Amino acid sequence: MIIAGIVVKVVSGKEEPLAEYLKGFPNVTVEGSTDGNLAIVVEANHAQELEKLTQRWQDNQEDIIGVFPVYVNSEDIDEDISRDC
Repeated sequence: MIIAGIVVKVVSGKEEPLAEYLKGFPNVTVEGSTDGNLAIVVEANHAQELEKLTQRWQDNQEDIIGVFPVYVNSEDIDEDISRDC
């Protein structure tokens, strides 16, 4: 399981409609917005799933300027590290 904190940079003034768009995806929570930035949390089963999802947003929404992960945690990696120690 991947949990990611992400800043989605959007065209100023488009925060609300894009927040509603993102809320329509399962396992996506919009935590807040300010000045062209949306703070979101995403849960995904695998890193590839997270990557495909964020690419889909950028491909389908011209008002999304960029998607920037600021925190990523993988429970699988933590379990692997604990087991190896």
